[in-house]
Amino acid sequence: EYISYNPMQWTSKYFHVVPDSGEKVQLTEEDFQSLGTNDMLYNMDDKYIYFGTINMGVDALPEEEQVLTVYDYEGNIKAKIPAGDFGNYYFVLPGTDEYLFITKMNTDGSDAYFYADKSEFDGGTVEAHEINFAGIR
Repeated sequence: EYISYNPMQWTSKYFHVVPDSGEKVQLTEEDFQSLGTNDMLYNMDDKYIYFGTINMGVDALPEEEQVLTVYDYEGNIKAKIPAGDFGNYYFVLPGTDEYLFITKMNTDGSDAYFYADKSEFDGGTVEAHEINFAGIR
């Protein structure tokens, strides 16, 4: 859910749907810490859920504080990936069992691509590494 005011403010609500009954149960910061800071859901796969800090508008954190937080489905933080260098427009692609991929839009209209090794998702900081496509045809 996005509610726009002037200046821009973000609010989000997330729900778990109970498989047997179809009942929707709203998730809270007790389920995922990021919900208490109003982070945005960027993506999920069969093992992890990826939330990113607000990176634009009045609620934006300074670049050095922006992170992509990776959770398991029990709500445990599995990794924090510094995200300040990704800018305002980046996309989280769950990738494979081994790697998470991130693509960002550069100010010149080009794209940059990064990967993070999921085997490093042990609760600490994990660096995303830029993929250099120079010389690849």
